[in-house]
Amino acid sequence: MLISLIVPVYNVEGYLDRLERSLFHQTYHNLEIVLVDDGSTDSSGDVCDSWKDKHSDYKVSVIHQKKAGVSAARNTGIEHADGDWLIFMDSDDGVASDYVESLYTLVTDFECQIGTVDILPIRDDSPYEKLDRQYSGIDLAGRMESKSEFFGNLLYHRHNDVAASAKIVHRDLFNDVRFPMGKLFEDTSTTYKLFLKCPNIAVSHAPKYFYYIRQGSITNSLYSARQLDYLEATDEMCDAIKKACPSLNRACEERQTFARLSVLTKTLHYNLVDKQAVQRVQDQLVNYIKVHASTILKNSNSPTRDKAGVLLVKLLGKGGFIFFWKVYGLIRGK
Repeated sequence: MLISLIVPVYNVEGYLDRLERSLFHQTYHNLEIVLVDDGSTDSSGDVCDSWKDKHSDYKVSVIHQKKAGVSAARNTGIEHADGDWLIFMDSDDGVASDYVESLYTLVTDFECQIGTVDILPIRDDSPYEKLDRQYSGIDLAGRMESKSEFFGNLLYHRHNDVAASAKIVHRDLFNDVRFPMGKLFEDTSTTYKLFLKCPNIAVSHAPKYFYYIRQGSITNSLYSARQLDYLEATDEMCDAIKKACPSLNRACEERQTFARLSVLTKTLHYNLVDKQAVQRVQDQLVNYIKVHASTILKNSNSPTRDKAGVLLVKLLGKGGFIFFWKVYGLIRGK
């Protein structure tokens, strides 16, 4: 069965050696690699082109397009892919050499249209070869989860996630689904639509996807109004889940409250020019959290981390929460 591995590429020339090792040492060989160069201004596009000759034993497609963002690049990859199954990967990450084989084993063993493996967050300087030796070949220990069970585990952060990576999806599920253009948090806006189409999902907690964390890439960024895309995406996801799985209403309330806590912490780093607008957003977030605080605190399934954040907002208000979070950040060295 032909499987298409879709990789958006944009200005990642410093990470292409790792990407090359990840892509061209896969144990599953009926594989199409679809590289979408999203208007790179460095050598990334040229390097991708060179791989077609260098790795002629693989089916490699390289598409060059004007810069339009990761959603557009993924959508382009979907349109050009010939495989019956689709897998996504980010170009600055790494995967185990049995990444594709593991995902395909899951969906064939459990006869599902989606399979997932775990994502391992690691430091950017972690050697890829060491990780591959450690995690390739380990037992998948897969299981099948019903749609309701899968979403419950996702909403409560037990396991499962909304990332497009570390999933294998039958291409038929994408017939009427595409990643949203011009939005942040495109995975949150998209993958739940695929999960909703499946009565069951094949799940393994074997870490086959290596998510490299670039030091300072998040903590040094300033808040922008685009962070509110996360709230919109989360609310849309939860509204759809509540319709399909009414038993998960409280789980959705937990996830939506967590989203407000998450954005509230991001508003602590902003441009002074936007101070009044940011403060209005903070007030709205705090009011939402206070309204839902009682339900979250009484929910035995809500993570302790989220309960602590909600309790801080409830007891200390906006000013107290902001003070505590800044002190916490200093303690952690951020």
